[in-house]
Amino acid sequence: MATNWQMKEVSKSCTMCGKEFSDGQQYHSLLEISHNDLLCTNATRNDYCIHCWKELPEQKAGKTEEPLDSYSWKGVFRTKEKKDSSNFKRGRLETMLAYMKDNIGNPDRKVSNLLFALAVILERKKILVPCESSAYNPTMLVYKHSKSDDTFILKTPENIDEDKEFINISIQELSASADEV
Repeated sequence: MATNWQMKEVSKSCTMCGKEFSDGQQYHSLLEISHNDLLCTNATRNDYCIHCWKELPEQKAGKTEEPLDSYSWKGVFRTKEKKDSSNFKRGRLETMLAYMKDNIGNPDRKVSNLLFALAVILERKKILVPCESSAYNPTMLVYKHSKSDDTFILKTPENIDEDKEFINISIQELSASADEV
């Protein structure tokens, strides 16, 4: 069964060579999870510059490790803008994003489908950006926050038509709660 995770944000430097990423630089991320780690408590994420990513297969060749599931995607490094907390107003989209963060590991199919619907809304508003994910696991979708680089790994929707009413009501409730803030 697939699981949703909230992963740490992209590193500030390449795991292999240690050079800091510059604003706008492409990078590759590699998530490795042990086959025995069903709860993904020891998942490791490493970020690589393009040069080191090309050399990675040579670096790993011949090393005997426990079997791992690997997921990879690429992104563009963005430097973070400093937030002025006095001007920050929590609106509907931020409420949806906060709900996603709070419920990312929920195993309930309805909640997983709701998270997918929220991700699509946030993608259309250019808050979340889909990442090119690994072909090894087509049941996972990888999204990255456009400003903070937080990474969200979601399950692809299952029987989403059955959950339309739950999704619509939940989105209405999230919107109403944001209007009250």
